[in-house]
Amino acid sequence: MQLISKGVKRFKHPERIPLDNAAHFFPGTSSCNDTWVFRLTCELTEAVDPWTLQYATEDTLKQYPLYRSVLHKGLFWYSLEESKRQPIVREERTSPCRILYERSYQCLQFSITYSSKRINLEVYHALSDGVGALSFFKMLISSYLMRKHPECGLDLSAMKDELSLEGANEDGFKTYYSGISIREALKEQNNAQRGRTWKKRGYQLNGARERGCKIKLTVGVADADEVVAKAHEYGETVTVLLTAVLMLAIQRTKPMSKKSKPIVVAIPVNLRKYFPSKSARNFFRVINVGHCFHRGTDSLLEVVRHVGEQLARELTPEGLTTRMNALCSLEHSPLLRLIPRQGKDAALRMAGILGAINTTSVSNLGRISIPLEIKPYIRLIDFTTSTRRMQLNVCTYENQMVMDIASRLKSTKIQEEFFAILSELGITLRGRKM
Repeated sequence: MQLISKGVKRFKHPERIPLDNAAHFFPGTSSCNDTWVFRLTCELTEAVDPWTLQYATEDTLKQYPLYRSVLHKGLFWYSLEESKRQPIVREERTSPCRILYERSYQCLQFSITYSSKRINLEVYHALSDGVGALSFFKMLISSYLMRKHPECGLDLSAMKDELSLEGANEDGFKTYYSGISIREALKEQNNAQRGRTWKKRGYQLNGARERGCKIKLTVGVADADEVVAKAHEYGETVTVLLTAVLMLAIQRTKPMSKKSKPIVVAIPVNLRKYFPSKSARNFFRVINVGHCFHRGTDSLLEVVRHVGEQLARELTPEGLTTRMNALCSLEHSPLLRLIPRQGKDAALRMAGILGAINTTSVSNLGRISIPLEIKPYIRLIDFTTSTRRMQLNVCTYENQMVMDIASRLKSTKIQEEFFAILSELGITLRGRKM
């Protein structure tokens, strides 16, 4: 006999999406030393209206439902779990890039705050990378300004038509992983690393640190055309030039006893440029470039050329596929998949400590395009991240290149030297904030 219970709703399990390959690293290694949170900021020409921003947030979430996810702890893996939690827009009252992932309870992996004329989006890296979050951020700002200034004539439907839920949720690593074994992947990676001219662990920045999760931000705003023109004089990209300038700044401020140590810079690379994907999740790989200074005589030109040569070798579909295969093969290994999540977390924490060969990082989001109708209401766009030691973050809006150096160290000698070198190159810094 079949029993039918009237009026009783069947419980529906929330949908879960496995983390992408890059995201697996973050939950187990997050701490106050590095929260793995990054921030995008839009400075408007007028004060922010919090109620309008709240409505714009709700509008944007309809286009990006993945952002309503919380982090679920499974037996073997973390995953993104759909939720009905509602983000609340709040006035900014804490320092940037505070902890978003709480191990003790489930919460949204992003936050939206405002302060005077600034709108801030902070995102936990397990949810997305900077490029993926930028599409969410542009939709948020567009929705806000359309509500605030309906006379601007912005048509959001064109932006929405470009969005595909399937495309935004795509796991690019899974799509482009070639399926080779761990042994084959590691062999490929070892062959790729044979051309390195630096073999040692990079020089490590040390000194008195800021308390708790606080990071110190040093911001400079330059004329983007000037920086691009200077990079072209050296025959390289902006990323290569700024990486070389940062290396030189660190070398000049090193203790004499450490002068021979190589400086290694980690550079995140947007894989969407090399493998077609509209993913709003993580789809990047980190490339390490290094330089050994010879008795302090290396010129900026020598450093620029060396960094450019290393990046040119790595930034090919073949080279990036090799890096992708090395990490994806670990994730897909039948043996490693059976290790409980806590064991994977412990292994990743240890790998993070032993594998920390870089001195610093440079992340360049490039030029940020905004719909023409709302440009009159936007002054600048900024980008920064949490960091264990120091990181240079760069983005460009219109002709304003914002260079934001985030640091856990109290000393600002490197930052001062970095901007001094840019001034020596004839680059005018219109804005500077310590």
